[in-house]
Amino acid sequence: MLSPLTRNETILVLNSLGIDVPTDTKLLDDILEKRLSDALAAAQYKDRLPDAARYNLDEASKLYADVRAGRNIQNALFVDPFVDLRQTMTDIAKFLDLGIRWCLIQDEPAQESAILLRKMLLKILKTNSSLVPPDYNVTRGPLEERFKVSVLLPVGPLEYDALSKLNNNMGCTVCGKRASSRCSSCQSVSYCDAACQRADWAQHKPACRSLRDATWRTVQLRAGVPEMEDCWFGLMNRHTSLANPVHKQFLLDDARPCVDVYGGRPFLAKMQISPPTVTPGRIMVYDRRQTFLGFLREDVDLRAFAECAAEIQGPRGGLMGLKMYRWARRTGDWELSVCLDRAVADAKW
Repeated sequence: MLSPLTRNETILVLNSLGIDVPTDTKLLDDILEKRLSDALAAAQYKDRLPDAARYNLDEASKLYADVRAGRNIQNALFVDPFVDLRQTMTDIAKFLDLGIRWCLIQDEPAQESAILLRKMLLKILKTNSSLVPPDYNVTRGPLEERFKVSVLLPVGPLEYDALSKLNNNMGCTVCGKRASSRCSSCQSVSYCDAACQRADWAQHKPACRSLRDATWRTVQLRAGVPEMEDCWFGLMNRHTSLANPVHKQFLLDDARPCVDVYGGRPFLAKMQISPPTVTPGRIMVYDRRQTFLGFLREDVDLRAFAECAAEIQGPRGGLMGLKMYRWARRTGDWELSVCLDRAVADAKW
């Protein structure tokens, strides 16, 4: 009988799923367990069971490049726990399609990755047993009287929404409980209550004062750009699933601003500049939850555009000078206050 996933194993699996949890995280065990359960449910696309391939754009582009180059497209085993799970599930499905009623999962003795894979499969089977109707009858073999009935579903990479949700709220900096607020001065650390915030102040004070003295710049946005006004616009990135390419769209209309779901509180914004050879003079701005989208245009706010473009293309920018992540807050329907000169470290997007 295998023991449940340990704390370190849970963190390892979460990271393989794309959820950045530090090995020294203070998140409580039950929070980590809940996050893993939610991640595995999202990886199975339980909300809709799509009939399309379980790949995202990043995986599809790499697969296409490997096929074109004649490279082996089979991922190596025992490197990534989630890759092992996906390949095992694919093999099980293949055997079922061939009419094989049962299969044995067996690996080399003491192979830690194989043990981890079996633990993940057992966790999925235990959770998915609730999907089986109580009146569902199965024909049991002579040695299967005590077997429990469950179901396996195809698994794929986490989609944008799931990654955004599960990478949010990594717990109180002091005790690991679910965080309820951030430091109001710098927004860089989270706490569960005022007592933990006071206990952490001596250690946090130097970094806080540095961030508090940051430059906040007001920028004027527009819903769209001249050639795309009054059009529907969808966001996609490398985590976008081929099973659901564009699930959220925005109407680019200045008369219909996005609702401020943050209530004036700071949020993490991605600012992505258009390459000058394609569509110069615009920076797309949107939040990780995809509740807000706007465009900072050179022809609307020249000074703010120049300052933000310089930041994006400078040492605090990223991806070859094309994007950056910054804290921002809504100060109007199409107006933001952006913390311009403080880069956000390790923004999971």
